[in-house]
Amino acid sequence: MGSPQEKRRYPRVIDRLTLRSSSLGQGAAEMCTTNLSLGGAYVSTDRFIPPMTRVEILLHLPPEDGLDARPRPVQAEAVVVRIDPPDPACESKTYEMALFFSKMERQDRSALARYLSKQTEGQ
Repeated sequence: MGSPQEKRRYPRVIDRLTLRSSSLGQGAAEMCTTNLSLGGAYVSTDRFIPPMTRVEILLHLPPEDGLDARPRPVQAEAVVVRIDPPDPACESKTYEMALFFSKMERQDRSALARYLSKQTEGQ
């Protein structure tokens, strides 16, 4: 059982991967993950995206051993649940954002789970 303080359903893995997002009204943005889990990601970006915005994301996982020579694309729908700084008026050069994966196809979730499992083994 996890610590009583931990409320997350999925463990986070510290990892730096590039993620691309797009949404109606916000356009496309490139982000870099700080940590990643089956439930979502914490990312850095140079764009302010308001909380509760739905975004489509594309994440390229490194190739799996013996399965493919190319990066594995993973697509998901996500919701911005937190952004810091919380105000676009501050004109920050970097925003830290928490994304919740609200929808992901089974094959993408399986690929992400395999990747995260391998990263956990290496820590």
